[in-house]
Amino acid sequence: MTTKDALNYLTKVRQIFQYQEGKYAEFLTLMKDFKNGRIDTNAVVERVKELFKEHPDLILGFNSFLPPKYEIKLAKKKNVEFEDAMKFVNKIKNRFQHEVHVYNSFLAILNNYRKDNNTIKDIYREVAVLFENHLDLLDEFTQFLPADSPVARRQHTPPAKVVHQDDDSEISLLARLLSQTGL
Repeated sequence: MTTKDALNYLTKVRQIFQYQEGKYAEFLTLMKDFKNGRIDTNAVVERVKELFKEHPDLILGFNSFLPPKYEIKLAKKKNVEFEDAMKFVNKIKNRFQHEVHVYNSFLAILNNYRKDNNTIKDIYREVAVLFENHLDLLDEFTQFLPADSPVARRQHTPPAKVVHQDDDSEISLLARLLSQTGL
């Protein structure tokens, strides 16, 4: 890293927080505290994660100034929106327009998930049977499963956890969509 790299990074931080001068000042104070030995690298990392939590690009940029063992890892989060869920449901409806029982069975599986607190593993198993000759739909369905789901990772499956109706996973979004739209 060069002085120019550091100045470019500071300029980027200042631009992003131009309307939040307190955050920029807090970052500068953090760096001064580190330089003067008042805090260690671990404390800097924790405060930077909190300060820049809404700006992953700043966190990734800050990593270039850290020793490798202190690198800040960003959690990969699936971002499934209402439109994605709606497109998927419509794709199923269109694909099975001449096999209405398949579409209705899919809706019933999701409704049972909402009402009966079935496990993700159970839901996936039922959908897999339903879409056994439509692997593209099964693959697309996995995007609605929680990111930490053993089924979504397609690894060895430990005992499945019970997912409650207030679970904030993507499959909950899909199930809520169906109930809200009356599908």
